[in-house]
Amino acid sequence: MSELNEDAFGLTDFKKAAREKLREIKPSSPPPLVEDPAEVDAIAARRGFISRDPSPEAPEVSETRPTLVQAPSPSAPAVLPTKIRAALPVKEPFEQVSFRMPYSKKNLFQEWCTSNRFTYSEGVLWLMEKAGVLK
Repeated sequence: MSELNEDAFGLTDFKKAAREKLREIKPSSPPPLVEDPAEVDAIAARRGFISRDPSPEAPEVSETRPTLVQAPSPSAPAVLPTKIRAALPVKEPFEQVSFRMPYSKKNLFQEWCTSNRFTYSEGVLWLMEKAGVLK
């Protein structure tokens, strides 16, 4: 037992052959890069991806903006049930906006948006239109 044979199981030749086979493996070349954006979008669409680029057939924001909802009575709940809307196609890039405001005013704005079925961005745009900032 004091003498240990390195090849007690006769695997030396097998190991050498396996190493040689592994050395023969060469990575396949990657597919050529596609430069045409329309072709890239077509490839992505076949794989189930949706383009985030502005879409020429996207509806105008004003066409999809909900109208104000009047509460049925003064005793109606402040928060009306909302339905989940599908995302609209993007007509232009979006930018994240963040600002500070008093907590009570933030809650009022959120309740107003919810009761009128606006998203927060739709609510801000509606207010900007009423203020005459947007035409």
